[in-house]
Amino acid sequence: MTTPDQVREWQNPYREMPSKVPNHDHLSDYHNWDSRQLGVYFRKNGLGNYFEAIQKHRITGQLAPLLGDDDLKEMGVNIVGDRLMFKHHLKDLSRRERYNKRIESLWEGQERIFFSECDKNCFTCNGFCPVDPSTCEC
Repeated sequence: MTTPDQVREWQNPYREMPSKVPNHDHLSDYHNWDSRQLGVYFRKNGLGNYFEAIQKHRITGQLAPLLGDDDLKEMGVNIVGDRLMFKHHLKDLSRRERYNKRIESLWEGQERIFFSECDKNCFTCNGFCPVDPSTCEC
């Protein structure tokens, strides 16, 4: 006796692409953050003392990677360890963004196996053998 899933498989010669759980890292779009969001991020990472300075100087996610030692000193980050932590966290955000862009799927599709019903019937023994199409992801 055939199950409804088997009937669906025979009716549709293409297998669905495996569903992917979106692994969207919310930190990867930090370039779009405003100064408040950037300040919250640094606060969560132990640099909460500079939350007001980030907002006062209107440092956004787009401007943050451009910060140098002199800029951080001018903002009032006089402790060398804190400046190093700022740079470390900014480098980490940049690394996450590069990683997410590298694994981002640009195209997904399925390869067509049969070009006619005759091909399908021939290669699947009139539908008795399962269809196993190739899937591609670039």
